[in-house]
Amino acid sequence: MKLVNFTKSLSQLWLGANLSQLKTRKEDHNKQYTGKKIPLGVTFALTFVCNFECSHCGADIDNKRANEDASTKIILDTLDEIKKLGGKRVSFTGGEPLVRKGIKEILEKASENKFYISVVSNGWHVERHLKQLNKVDLLILSLDGTEEIHDFIRRKKGSYKKVIDSIKTAKKNGIPVLVNTTVMNTNADNLKELSKVLKDLEVFWTIDLFNDLDIVKDWQHGSNISRPTNKLLEEVVKIGKENPYLSNSFNYLNSVKERDLEKEVESSICFAGIGYCVISADGKMYPCFPAQNDSEFEGMDLKKMSFKRAFDEMPLYRKNCDTCDMICHKEMNSLYSFKPDAIFKGLKYLYKSKVANFFRLNKRV
Repeated sequence: MKLVNFTKSLSQLWLGANLSQLKTRKEDHNKQYTGKKIPLGVTFALTFVCNFECSHCGADIDNKRANEDASTKIILDTLDEIKKLGGKRVSFTGGEPLVRKGIKEILEKASENKFYISVVSNGWHVERHLKQLNKVDLLILSLDGTEEIHDFIRRKKGSYKKVIDSIKTAKKNGIPVLVNTTVMNTNADNLKELSKVLKDLEVFWTIDLFNDLDIVKDWQHGSNISRPTNKLLEEVVKIGKENPYLSNSFNYLNSVKERDLEKEVESSICFAGIGYCVISADGKMYPCFPAQNDSEFEGMDLKKMSFKRAFDEMPLYRKNCDTCDMICHKEMNSLYSFKPDAIFKGLKYLYKSKVANFFRLNKRV
């Protein structure tokens, strides 16, 4: 039913679209979109706080800014407003969302509103929040290699074992789980071993290409992490495609494999700020993560205005689209564009995860 409702709303978005402004043209940067807007998907960065200091992290995290997190009331009220405006999906990330005060109330509210709910976590506190996580439709856990590699990238000994335990615990408790791996020069030649681990665990998997950091934290100065070479990347894509649990669309994988960093990405369709948006930990709305990381683009402050006003008045962000290959936007726009491969991969995941969890849970009864 959630999928049917989403498809209906997406069709309405297309019927009211300004087709020329859906394209990522630089001349539309900071201009108002004149077509129909529906916040079908909203991603919340729930907190600046994280219990990890990952080498490759591009998120806006700073434990000293914990007091700047938007209040739980603002988030709960925003969730109600998104529902009234036709929203279908909410995603919670961070920082680390499971260390956020009020996470129980936030997930309960999202569940009450019958959103498709996903949570992105480093896996450290999964067992502690099992009751709340049973309300989510997808738990996304970060795993960047086998034990030595993952713990090195995450700068936290024992983090690999914690993620593996969290995957097993989630599956045992009927929580749909997916592993996301950020591919970089540090782990590219480790992906074959990781793929075998994930096949043995029978867990769904996405691979995400490392992007150069817009926000460099204190612990990241001097890091030599970078995107893998094209040769390594071709091997990574090949390994990924051979894993039956891979959930990336081939459209994304092929675009990444063929990406020439010296050339601009061709103008494409983008629904950022039109069909989806992101909300920073301090309660400001942006069309997308690149816009959030751009100091020249001003976010819409939800502490000062309603979600509706912010979404309606927020201008388009078309400044850096020619270099964007972020998985969260590429895959979202493929789905919003009704690309068959993206739809097939999504349906395949939904079918397999729901069927697997149905039989797993009924075995326990």
